[in-house]
Amino acid sequence: MQDDKGVPISRLPYVLRVVVPCYKEPLDVVKATVQAAYDAPLPHGCTKYVYLCDDGKDPEKKALMHSYKVCGGRGVMVWMCVRVCVRGCV
Repeated sequence: MQDDKGVPISRLPYVLRVVVPCYKEPLDVVKATVQAAYDAPLPHGCTKYVYLCDDGKDPEKKALMHSYKVCGGRGVMVWMCVRVCVRGCV
C-alpha cells in the first residue's frame, strides 16, 4: 500500500538510522549528504535518525546538524564526535 506520493505505508513502527561518517570532508559535501538523508521519504509512522559522526571535530559541521529542527516528524538529527585526541595524534 502506498500514499499519493508513492511512499509505502507501514503498519509497523520502524526506526531508520542513517550514519554519515566524515573526517575533514568539505562542508558542502557533508551538507548535501546529510540533506539527502533528511529528505529521504519514509513510510508513515516511521522515525528517522541521522547521525553525523565527525572525527574532525569541525564546529561548522556541528552547527550544521544543530541547524536542523525536528520538523513534522521527519527525523532527529544528531552530531557526534567520538575522537579523542592524544599527544601526537594527527
